[in-house]
Amino acid sequence: MIRAYLVGEKEVIAKLDRLYPDVRARLRVTVEKMAVKLAGLVKSNYLSGQSLQNRTGHLRASVNERMQVTDNEVAALVGPNTPYAAYQEFGFSGSVSVKEHLMLMTQAWGRPLAAPRQVTVSAHSRNVNYAGHPYMRPALASMRDEIRAEIERAVRI
Repeated sequence: MIRAYLVGEKEVIAKLDRLYPDVRARLRVTVEKMAVKLAGLVKSNYLSGQSLQNRTGHLRASVNERMQVTDNEVAALVGPNTPYAAYQEFGFSGSVSVKEHLMLMTQAWGRPLAAPRQVTVSAHSRNVNYAGHPYMRPALASMRDEIRAEIERAVRI
């Protein structure tokens, strides 16, 4: 039978209590730094025409980072805050409803109209099969080793 005893138990607990705020502060700074870097990478390397064609810049502008810090957790949320972001990241296949709207008709039967006119398009549904263009997952995958190393460095005692 093996018996083990911890000598200096109170001293070890006191040391860990003193180290906890310092480690937690370093971890918060590191996680925030990595979140900002990840958001920047997504914007510059994936949403400036490389993964998705940049038309309005709305998706790129919506990517942000937000810290969540509690007594037991230091986390960062990085991602877009626009409804169609998941559609772009993961794709979509299914039926969608199209509301009634106006459209400028410039040609009919493949020939240009002499005088373009606005026509009403009735509400209808259409099938969509859109392949996604991932931008968040590849960015995170490319930084995974760096993030892990930085976090390990921050919590090292």
